[in-house]
Amino acid sequence: MRERKSLIMILICLWTGGCAAPHYFWPQKDMVTAELNPPTFEKKILIASRKSPFKEQVVSNILNHFAGAPVYFKVVGIEALDEEDAAGYSGVVILSTCLAWTMDPHVERFLEKNSGRAPCIVLTTADGADMFPDESYLRVDAMSSASVSERAGPVSRTIIGKIEKLLE
Repeated sequence: MRERKSLIMILICLWTGGCAAPHYFWPQKDMVTAELNPPTFEKKILIASRKSPFKEQVVSNILNHFAGAPVYFKVVGIEALDEEDAAGYSGVVILSTCLAWTMDPHVERFLEKNSGRAPCIVLTTADGADMFPDESYLRVDAMSSASVSERAGPVSRTIIGKIEKLLE
């Protein structure tokens, strides 16, 4: 009887947390915090990302594009989103990874907590399939891409265009 209860408990845990489990068992490294331009600028953009060659290239392309613009950029890792408040920014850009068809729990918490406080652009990378946040109430500008180096340029240009619209 005791073994049966244990088996039932294991099955319930797998069923309820199974899709989020990869985020905990195979955690990804975060981007190192960085800043571009003085934080005293009126217009501010927060970029949060996991660390991968593709995402690093996209972030680098964005920062290079806006290097001379009067806009403050703060780059943080995904886990640092827990300490950020979107209300302090003109916009937020999040580059995250889809694991087991779920959004990163840190991203999901941030979007739920900050819904409507600042426009959010969310890029989710996946292995070839499109993955968008399924919570329509989050009001995000969602996009998806495979995490391959030849896509970094086109994806960067798309995000840059979206940021430019936010800053108008």
